[in-house]
Amino acid sequence: MSTNRLVGHLARRGVEHVYKRATTQDDAVNAWENEDFEWPPFGTVLISATGIIFLMIMVAISYTLEHVITNLTMIETPTVEVAIENVNSSLDEPDAPLEKQGLLDDVEKEHSSVTLIPQRPITSKIRTTLRHLTSQAGYLSRFRGFSAFIFFALGASTIEGLVQTFLSFLPLGNIIASVVAFICMARIHMAWTHITISMPSDKPWYRRIPPMSSFRHVWVPAAIYAASYNASVYIIGGSAYFFGCHNVDYQDIYNDYEHSKGALVFLNWLAFVLISISTYFFIVLPAHTTYIRVEASLLPESEDPIVPFDRSFGGKVVPAVAGGTGAVGFIEAWRSFKWEARRRLIKLDVKIFFIAMAITFIFVHIILFEFWAIMGDSLGAFVSQLDMQNMGL
Repeated sequence: MSTNRLVGHLARRGVEHVYKRATTQDDAVNAWENEDFEWPPFGTVLISATGIIFLMIMVAISYTLEHVITNLTMIETPTVEVAIENVNSSLDEPDAPLEKQGLLDDVEKEHSSVTLIPQRPITSKIRTTLRHLTSQAGYLSRFRGFSAFIFFALGASTIEGLVQTFLSFLPLGNIIASVVAFICMARIHMAWTHITISMPSDKPWYRRIPPMSSFRHVWVPAAIYAASYNASVYIIGGSAYFFGCHNVDYQDIYNDYEHSKGALVFLNWLAFVLISISTYFFIVLPAHTTYIRVEASLLPESEDPIVPFDRSFGGKVVPAVAGGTGAVGFIEAWRSFKWEARRRLIKLDVKIFFIAMAITFIFVHIILFEFWAIMGDSLGAFVSQLDMQNMGL
């Protein structure tokens, strides 16, 4: 086959493909426009019920994983088990003279070996943490502190909205508003943190609000966390704008595909994703962890933590009864958070992300199946019409 005939054959096949595709979509649109379809009342009930169930499941999982278990992971101190082995077994003979018993302790010290066995942290696995919570505080312990959290969220959002109203003329007014809201609600947030990390108590959450004297220890970490979280939104949004991720014409790339254009879009998105991940792990996560650990250091002596927790932070915290502040410093709160614990926290965040994606994936397919069950063959025509509208045809 000559080159001209080959080019002509390929061009003819391409034109036929485009014509068939356009004809098929036109037929689908016409079929939908001529379709005498009436949405049944039970369809609205079914879709709405599925959406509500999905929302409730996501809220429950999000609160348990992102707040309760995350707080415990941020404060747990790995423990060790002491194993003492007596290498001189003859000293343990029952026929040994009784007069030698006085020297036994000294001899055992000389002929015993002490081994420290690191224990696996409770928060190393989600399943282990949930099992521990259930054994210590019951099944509903995974939702511990939920009422206090709701009160904090409503109060903080109300204060933030009011402050934003007066600072709307400032470019960074929303950051200032968020900082003010977190500072005002700092004691409420600290009470919530204490509820999530401590053993069950008969006191209602509002009676566990720390005294006003504790405010001076937490307002700075609260302000830094609020500022870092809102600043991360600006960083991520600015990077998306800088790399052009907000106005990519994917249909143009699809219709007039160029390898260079497609590669450039991929690299821009890759840079955006890397910046977003780095912003979270190097700015937001350290600020959040430090905030929670400072609050945990102020846990009253009368309350026991539900996971192993070194209140002294390696000897850096002096109790108030001994003349100290009773609270860990902002810098020391992060420094005392060892790399093993940091890796454990990062792994937890990754697990939470994939769990959320899996649940979303499942529910999206359930919704699509429900639409298909309700609409039947009309669903294909409806989707084709939406596709044509998105293409601007």
